Amino acid sequence: MMFQVVIENDMHVLRFYCREPLGP
Repeated sequence: MMFQVVIENDMHVLRFYCREPLGP
């Protein structure tokens, strides 16, 4: 659910969120 919100918010943020939960 958070992923969808990030994608709609801004592609740049998607990378930040993807990197945090996914790993280091």
